[in-house]
Amino acid sequence: MAFHKQKYRLILPKLFLLVFCFFAESRAQDIETIGNPLIKNFKRADYQGSRQNWDISQSPKTKYIYFANSKGLLEYDGSKWRLFNFPHVLRSVLVDSRGRIFTGALGEFGEWSKSENGNLEYHSLKNQINDQAFLTESVWNIIEVPEGVLFQSFAQAYIFKKNNKIEKLKVPTNIHFFNQIYNRTVVPSIEKGIYEYSAGKFLEIPGSNTFFKNHSFATVMEGNAKNVFYGTSRGVFSQQDKEFKPFNLSLNSFLEKNKLNKSAKVNDSTFAFGTLSTGVILTDKAGEIKHIFNKNNGLINNTVLSMLVDLEGNLWVGLDDGISQIQLNNPVNFFEDISGEIGTVYDVVKFENQFFIGSNHGLFKYDQATKRFHLVAGTQGQVWKLEVIDNQLIIGHNDGTFRLAKNQLTKISDITGGWCISALKNNKNVFIQGTYTSLVLFEKNQDGLWIQKNRLSGINEGIKQLFEDAKGNIWINKATGGIAQVRLTEDMSRVKVMEEFKGANFESGTVDLFYFNQKVWVSGPGGTMWYDKKDKKFVKTKDVPFSGENARFYNFYEKYLFSVNKNGNIKLWTGGKGRIYSWLADRSLVEESENIRIIKNKQLVLCLEDGFAVGNLDEMIKRDSKKFSPPSVNGLFFEKGSSLNLRFDSLQTQKTEIPFLNNSFCIQFSPNTFSHSAKFSYLLDGVNNSWSEFESTPQTCFNNLSAGSYKFWLKSNLSDEITLFEFDVLPPWYWSIWSKILYLLLLVGLVWLLYFLQDKNIKKQKQKLELKHREEVEKQQQEIIKIRNQQLEQDIIRKSEELANSTMVLIKKNELLTKIKDEVVKESKEKKSLVNLIDSNISSSHDWKVFESNFNQVHEEFLKKLQLEHPQLSHGDLKLAAYLRMNLSTKEIAQLLNITVRSVELKRYRLRKKLNITTDENLNDLMMKI
Repeated sequence: MAFHKQKYRLILPKLFLLVFCFFAESRAQDIETIGNPLIKNFKRADYQGSRQNWDISQSPKTKYIYFANSKGLLEYDGSKWRLFNFPHVLRSVLVDSRGRIFTGALGEFGEWSKSENGNLEYHSLKNQINDQAFLTESVWNIIEVPEGVLFQSFAQAYIFKKNNKIEKLKVPTNIHFFNQIYNRTVVPSIEKGIYEYSAGKFLEIPGSNTFFKNHSFATVMEGNAKNVFYGTSRGVFSQQDKEFKPFNLSLNSFLEKNKLNKSAKVNDSTFAFGTLSTGVILTDKAGEIKHIFNKNNGLINNTVLSMLVDLEGNLWVGLDDGISQIQLNNPVNFFEDISGEIGTVYDVVKFENQFFIGSNHGLFKYDQATKRFHLVAGTQGQVWKLEVIDNQLIIGHNDGTFRLAKNQLTKISDITGGWCISALKNNKNVFIQGTYTSLVLFEKNQDGLWIQKNRLSGINEGIKQLFEDAKGNIWINKATGGIAQVRLTEDMSRVKVMEEFKGANFESGTVDLFYFNQKVWVSGPGGTMWYDKKDKKFVKTKDVPFSGENARFYNFYEKYLFSVNKNGNIKLWTGGKGRIYSWLADRSLVEESENIRIIKNKQLVLCLEDGFAVGNLDEMIKRDSKKFSPPSVNGLFFEKGSSLNLRFDSLQTQKTEIPFLNNSFCIQFSPNTFSHSAKFSYLLDGVNNSWSEFESTPQTCFNNLSAGSYKFWLKSNLSDEITLFEFDVLPPWYWSIWSKILYLLLLVGLVWLLYFLQDKNIKKQKQKLELKHREEVEKQQQEIIKIRNQQLEQDIIRKSEELANSTMVLIKKNELLTKIKDEVVKESKEKKSLVNLIDSNISSSHDWKVFESNFNQVHEEFLKKLQLEHPQLSHGDLKLAAYLRMNLSTKEIAQLLNITVRSVELKRYRLRKKLNITTDENLNDLMMKI
């Protein structure tokens, strides 16, 4: 017996120690409980409404969230808020299964529908209610029932039926809110228990009046295993079949004290309860409190007026002052340093079953009992790096290096700036550290504690990253830029060989150096490269995420390769394409000192600027691997208050037309999710040559777009799918289809006019040419005539000379013959025949004909013209006129005519008389003029 007692005395302490270690380990491993689900708060300045938000509903089609706000109807699409003002305080809102939006207020019930530009417009239905009592009641609740849409006050209830008629229900007493529970319509009364409504009848649930006799109802919701949960002034009670019982006594005690007001079922194992004084309570399926969300840990206000679990599993809370979204579907919990005591977190580690964080304020340890972080004395200042090496915590600090072992903090190096630490695989008794100024080697002393061994000579510059490869080479990333491969001497006192890699992709201050799959990798401005040991050079690759970007990489278990790009997007690569994750929402990793750590059992910690995020890696990947919808374009904004501003939901497919005068506008879009904060990238064909950088702003603006058809491409960091939005910028009025027709007609008219003018000009030119030609011809003819005239004149002169000569010859001949005649007459009458012969020669008609012919040639048929004008002239008159034209004297004419001078004068007189010429006129001059 004594043996057995002694045996138990030996076993029990060990067993107790084992159990204690198990529970301590279990508590320490549950690091996720340190933080809370992410809470996003929206203040009045964010949504531009009033402080109180009385009801919440979500559209099953567009996924938009709607709030009944004291100032009007609020709409949230995941990125932008819109307020549609209403003259009364909205108390209730419902978006039914058809996507119709109904709201209720004091003496008001109506439907909101989209106008032509996509804005919501209210259409009151109160005129269909033939009940004066309605005008004095506020519509506090709207639900969808099989008959239609039911809306109610605390005293009256109505149904807007499917035939668009409103029917008043005859309620048995003053009622609380109608609720659809497991396809049943349940309504607690204010005075007489609980009723079930069906087909216009109210049936009291047996036992409810007695059980809830001294209770005031607050909420009704579905429980688990077909239970119905009734929230009252005394807590939450479940009903299964006909039995009522408390859900959880400790929960009920808490809710009775803090005044339950709203409730919501998150899923079968999680329930949310909203109070009037302590915010939101989250419980498990047994009613045990898991989280309390209030102003102390992120909730914007403690008075809950409404609650809704959206289609993604997020809990929306309408508060007395603001709106909060609790992302229960996010697999990551967040610890936020609200007080600023901890500061920016640079590294985290689990050591001796306790959670430590290193920040710019020092080293902090988490106390599970108080659920607070406490500063480790003596570590104030910037902590850069935490590493557990052989059960000792090594702290790289701005002031040097510290060792925490056996609850004792010791400074083991005065060399400032312990940036990075790496244990050596080929020598377990040393580790190497990169500092502001050099590489430092540490070794174990005789007690097995880490101490500084020596500073490595050969490198006198800052080292921000380092690790050892499989062959024992030390790879370093210099703070000033540059990658190098280093081998140490046998005694590890100095650098033996250092091979440096030159080039812009290695010397940039943003280069990242990492080890993965037994390869050395570098990520820099030129992309991602791995070291080819055979060719001893780096080779570019696009086989890892963000390979074309300057990203930072983290290798866990040689299986998971995380990368973080400059936009804060986290991508996980296990081969293949890789996937973007969005665990951080709006929170940010520490810029240029981004850090992701695996603590234990795949507990992933992300160091943030104001705390940290933590979650189980497998669960994070599993819950965040669902397919996200692509972003949607949901509006065009021209200017505030413009009637041209357009809104459309994710179902928009019609091509949009934009007037040319409004060719400067903003395209607005939304992520189509409320669980994750999206970042957007876009491309407008013909305007942008490449995709824009990812940004969180849910809109982009374009100025002075030319007329034409455009394709706007949009993507987010949450989805690989791309959204296409097409729109046309209409041509200006002066380039419309009718204007073009008019211009065509004008052009045709102008062409015709030009043709006409050209034809007219050609004709005119032709006429000018013809005129010119005629003038030239006439000129030539005149020249010819002139030449001919000149020739004629010469001929006339010659003929005149010949005529004169012949006339003189004739005169001389006649004169001679006359003298001969006179002499012959004197001598003998026998010579009469000779005289006759002489007379015939003196007055020969042949001589006259010859004379007349020559005279006409010279004087252009003077005799014919004279005879034509004066037919009364005799042949002798014509002869006299010819001689007068030749300006012969009377004597000379007498000789030619073989008459006396007196006879000639008599002939002249007769000619003057026949021509009717006075004595004052000169007969010779007149003959010359003819």
